[in-house]
Amino acid sequence: LSSSSAASDVYKRQVKMGIFETEIGKYIRSIVYGGTDGIISIFGVVCGCYGANLGAAVILILGFSNLLSEAISMGVSDFLSQTSDSDMKESEYLEKMKGFEANPALYKNKLRDVFSKRGFSPKETDLLVNTISTNSQTMVEFLMFDEDNHEDTAHSPTKSALYTFLSFNFFGVVPLVADAFITLGLGIKVDGFFSACLLTGATLFILGALRGKYTRKNKLQTAIEMVAIGGFAAIVAYVIGYALSGLKDE
Repeated sequence: LSSSSAASDVYKRQVKMGIFETEIGKYIRSIVYGGTDGIISIFGVVCGCYGANLGAAVILILGFSNLLSEAISMGVSDFLSQTSDSDMKESEYLEKMKGFEANPALYKNKLRDVFSKRGFSPKETDLLVNTISTNSQTMVEFLMFDEDNHEDTAHSPTKSALYTFLSFNFFGVVPLVADAFITLGLGIKVDGFFSACLLTGATLFILGALRGKYTRKNKLQTAIEMVAIGGFAAIVAYVIGYALSGLKDE
């Protein structure tokens, strides 16, 4: 078995396992969760306002003020979370490097177990282990990558925060579109609440399908789950708004 043939087999198996991902795939969690939180949060504000029978102008004021403030909060939280995770990974990496230097045989056995569990033959496993173990840095990084369930943790905290912020705003504005038409008086007659529900439901379905695609789950199932979560949050917000609607007259 030549080294080039073994490398080709490794690449093909890694592709099937989903080890390699696109640039957008690295930040799909920030995009999906930022967008989901944005659209559901603002849709909740819209539903609460309709439940309280507030006007379109009030909905826009509350909606956009919440949209920007929560987007900033989400972006900052994502940045801090990613930074903390990077610091933790760096500490873990240094610890494993010391462990490898103290007991290289132990780490070689760990690496051998990784390839054996993935279905490589003993000959392939020996070739891969002997090749990778010649570089301690590569070996430790590979083992950490496997321990993270093939999740690439080398993300830029700044990019992640930016994707979250932009995604939150982009999707969060969807429930406000209909009320914007009503408030601006563009001559288009729409039912604000019905339109908000329709637009939000369709967008949540798309977001759910996108989540399913990049997490390798059933896209229809994840789409329906997303719509159900958004619908439940909307009902709760509407009921609370309706229950407290009497306060606006006091």
